[in-house]
Amino acid sequence: MPLSYSIQNESKRVLVEGILQNPLFHDLPEDARALADNYLPIKGLEAIMTSLLLKKKYGVEPRKVVINTDRAQLFIMSTFIQTIDPREDAAPVEPSDLLTLQAKVNKYFPNCEIHNMGSSSRFPGFPHDRPEIKTAEESWLPFIEKIAQFDSEEIETLANDKYRQAGTICWSPEDYEASEQGKANAHVGLYEIFHHPHEDKGPTWWNDSPETELAELGASVLRVTAPHIADFSALHSDLNWGKWNAHLDLRKEEDKETLHQLILESDIVIDGHRPGVMDKWGFGKDDVLKIAKERKRGIIYMRENCYGWNGPWWYRSGWQPISDANTGVAMGYGRAMGHEEAVVPVLPNSDYCTGVVGAAAAIHALLKRSQEGGSYSIDIALNYYNRWLVKFVGSYPEDVYMVWTMPRLLGMMVKAGTDGIFLLEHFEVRTSKAIGAQIKTVKPVIKYVNGPVELKFRVGTRGNGVDKPRWPEYLSTEIIE
Repeated sequence: MPLSYSIQNESKRVLVEGILQNPLFHDLPEDARALADNYLPIKGLEAIMTSLLLKKKYGVEPRKVVINTDRAQLFIMSTFIQTIDPREDAAPVEPSDLLTLQAKVNKYFPNCEIHNMGSSSRFPGFPHDRPEIKTAEESWLPFIEKIAQFDSEEIETLANDKYRQAGTICWSPEDYEASEQGKANAHVGLYEIFHHPHEDKGPTWWNDSPETELAELGASVLRVTAPHIADFSALHSDLNWGKWNAHLDLRKEEDKETLHQLILESDIVIDGHRPGVMDKWGFGKDDVLKIAKERKRGIIYMRENCYGWNGPWWYRSGWQPISDANTGVAMGYGRAMGHEEAVVPVLPNSDYCTGVVGAAAAIHALLKRSQEGGSYSIDIALNYYNRWLVKFVGSYPEDVYMVWTMPRLLGMMVKAGTDGIFLLEHFEVRTSKAIGAQIKTVKPVIKYVNGPVELKFRVGTRGNGVDKPRWPEYLSTEIIE
């Protein structure tokens, strides 16, 4: 890597120029720009908002914050490098043929790339089971013959509008910017906040709890899922830290009333479902804002989708690979590897960073509610982050990221072990009483030097439906019974 290139200096440049001085972020708190030193861009935004919250809510002056750039890289791969019961023998993960299969797809369709997710066998009209097919190679030909009957736009429309599966053409960054969807969301930075004033909802923070201490900065989170809907349970051990998890079936009136009561006692409501699903059950944005009128303080409602909340594709479902393909990130990744074709990034960067954006946006809304009162709604989207990444961060210079570096990078990461970014000091072992296990995982990226804040999770990770659907009296309660 050239001596003139510095990860730390480049991170600060992106934070200052890409966020704090960016006209798309005109609504940031006035004090935010004074706290820019030594912060990585997205985690830096979160740290700045947290420092402002500490000052305004608790009277704590801004303290030195350290963000380790190596640990920040590990953050977006934490799902893949955690270890459950680290003292036991590891269960190996079998290698995948995914890259080989992608190469064969590109061979047959070199000028038309579609990225699909979900039960994609439904839209070509195949049965769910083909017992006569015995090998992976045999399974390719029926798909090749069927998909060849469509062009890319037909497949995209069929997947999204008829079969309700996530899928997108792999656009270049230039094509996405010129699309109706790109233009409709070009005014958005990383998120949008909307104020919903109400005459009897004055400025307020949140209700203090007998066990909430400044050293335990962080929200108490109750995740609600449906018992009859499948979930991606492989992610629970990494993504469910600090969350109670309860089941509610909104087909039952008593469970709808329980959710209504939970919302009445909440400060922030987050909706991560497919756009429109919660509206069907009476808990969309307008419904939640209406529920808040039943109490004395306003509420903050946050919703997340893939494509952004403006434009013709706002209603479509999607995840990190879909957004990466739609916004041109995948095409940029492929170009950096020397190919004029899309290569979906291996690591879920946009997923994790959009989550950090959501945390910063929620703190921003809490700060605004403390000054102006009323309720607030927040829109976040994977495409918002990815467009910002492409437009204001961009690719590495060619002398930093050369064509031959990618395979060497992956090999170097594996071989480095505890001598590279996988230093033991970047990891910690946490105990989850809810599952009766220890998990070795990445430490928090943000560190407050000499206090008074220690970032940690109050309760351990767990699967769905472990807890009762109510708020506990004490916030250190491990399992709500």
